[in-house]
Amino acid sequence: MNDSHHKNSTGFTLLEVMIAMTIAAIVMTGIYQVYSRQMRINNTQSQVVDMQQNARVGMIFMERDIRLAGLDPSGLADSGIDVASADAITVSVDITGGEADGIDNDQNGTVDDAGEYFDRIPEQVTYALSNDANQDGVNDALQGANTNPCHLMRNGQRLASNIDALNFVYLGIDDAVAGCEENCLLVNPTTPEELRNIRAVQITLIARAGETIPGFNIPFIDDNTYSNQPIAGNIILPVQNDGFRRVRLVSEVKCRNIGLM
Repeated sequence: MNDSHHKNSTGFTLLEVMIAMTIAAIVMTGIYQVYSRQMRINNTQSQVVDMQQNARVGMIFMERDIRLAGLDPSGLADSGIDVASADAITVSVDITGGEADGIDNDQNGTVDDAGEYFDRIPEQVTYALSNDANQDGVNDALQGANTNPCHLMRNGQRLASNIDALNFVYLGIDDAVAGCEENCLLVNPTTPEELRNIRAVQITLIARAGETIPGFNIPFIDDNTYSNQPIAGNIILPVQNDGFRRVRLVSEVKCRNIGLM
């Protein structure tokens, strides 16, 4: 038998196999690390985008309804802001019901004409958190009270998910303050006259996103303190030091229809 043929058919040595396996393991580890990081980045970005869109939807609806507060074509529906607390708001308008009620609501001599959309009966809209039994405007689950999810509710229906704080501040005319026009801070307006003096509402909404399960997101600790807007400037959500990302949306809405009558 030819010795050279015997040597060429012996295959790989154990050392060569081990070197090849080591190189393959290093390459596969690198590929996994790149893939894992990209997965965490994609998951995190997706959650942040969903959080921002979710919060914006809630803010847009609140802005629209508060801006319409007090819309009362007949002047007889007594619409406006009905409840004005820091954690919740109830507004009313008169924009439906007159199309086929058999009443000449606009008193122009024609019953149920095309422009007769109001019926002198106000429709109410209430915004509040779903998981806020102590009515402080903060998700009760953050304070250890329970673990129920917390959402922004519009007339009892979920409008935006995973909301950790909701805060309202009221600006307007304070009859007790000399020279106060329409931008004074109104503290706890409750009487009909105080509610009619509201001219603007500051809204602060804090939504959250992200998971605390390791390996699915880029690691994060929320050590931020969240406040409402000046003129109040109060802390509405203290530091949580948890793994959830949060976004704060703020808006000041002018109540165009209040104080016109």
